[in-house]
Amino acid sequence: MKIGTSIPVPLSTRCASIAHHSRPRYARAELGHSLVGQAFLPAGGADIPVRLPCTHRRESSIRMPEYRHPRQTGMSAPPKGVGCHESVRRGRQAIIRLAFLFVSLLTLAAASRPDHYSNDFETAKIGPVPDDIMVLDGTFAIVSADGNKYLELAGDPVGSFGALLGPAFGPVVDVKARVWGAAAGKRFPEFGIGAGDAGGFKLFLAPGRHLLEIRSDDQTQATAPAEWKSGTWTWLRLRIEQHGAAKWVIRGKVWSQDQKEPEDWTITTETASAPPGGKVSFWGEAFSEKPIRFDDLSVSPVK
Repeated sequence: MKIGTSIPVPLSTRCASIAHHSRPRYARAELGHSLVGQAFLPAGGADIPVRLPCTHRRESSIRMPEYRHPRQTGMSAPPKGVGCHESVRRGRQAIIRLAFLFVSLLTLAAASRPDHYSNDFETAKIGPVPDDIMVLDGTFAIVSADGNKYLELAGDPVGSFGALLGPAFGPVVDVKARVWGAAAGKRFPEFGIGAGDAGGFKLFLAPGRHLLEIRSDDQTQATAPAEWKSGTWTWLRLRIEQHGAAKWVIRGKVWSQDQKEPEDWTITTETASAPPGGKVSFWGEAFSEKPIRFDDLSVSPVK
């Protein structure tokens, strides 16, 4: 046999030099000894470590490790906080932190609300509405006539249209603006101002029925008699106040441009539900098919 050749090793149950415990299991292979597989024998025969299982090893059942407390094994005790009570405590702390963050955000939002907003449209370009006006529906544009600029709702098509203006205010707010409209025979326009976005309270003048109305969610909450003259500017004022923890008072008044603002409110209603905050609004229903014009908007929070 040539030195350095690979020879087959027949099957046998003999093994030599079995290493135990945690060290690798090595076997000593010599001529005449038998192991499973093939072994490479260098010159003179030498101890060859081969990682082969012995065939005569006794089978033993597999034993799962027993649980031992960390103190028995020398390990430190489990960290504080893995217990059920500790988890509940941490959960409560997280809820408190979230509540504090929510209140802080509300406070910041309230502090960032504007003290006043006004728009007479004199600085706006004639044509499409500027970016601070959100048209909900209808055809609105900046128009100029007789040296005065205003926001105009086209008389065609006929429908109920509106637009939101300016920054968002809180639920207690005072809104004032003047509106121009004209009748056509027995057809009269209806127009108004609002607060609290599209779903808030609105003060509407219905000249064909000689009524001033407070509306909310397209429902009439209160009415009062009112007079109107076609083809003139008319002032509208809406005010929402809070009286106590669960009482809000909504007031409105109307007067002609050539008159002084009356001291008393024309119409009043109450609600136990907090009105929504948001942008102020203009509304128009051009049943006369003539344009409706809005100008000199003024908004301020009620303190």
